[in-house]
Amino acid sequence: MMTWLFGALTVGGFSLCLWAFVALPVGTDLRPVPPFYRTQRGPSRWLRHPMYLGQGLGIAGLAGLAAGVWNALAVGLLAELVLREWSLREDADRKVQR
Repeated sequence: MMTWLFGALTVGGFSLCLWAFVALPVGTDLRPVPPFYRTQRGPSRWLRHPMYLGQGLGIAGLAGLAAGVWNALAVGLLAELVLREWSLREDADRKVQR
């Protein structure tokens, strides 16, 4: 049962990442989308960093497939901490730009 769950998490996460990449406008680089800018298509209109989220979910699913629930939770926690750190950096950059 857990294998199906982690498999779905892996496929869903990497599919989200691929969808976000394909939906980027032509000529866009891969830096995070600024909070004041939202694209009109793809997952970026609902999520701030869909590629980061997709990568985190995909890696957590792979970790669960490889070694079980505790490893998946550890990788998910690590991904959450990294995303929070990136968010804090963006907030600091935005304050400097003002």
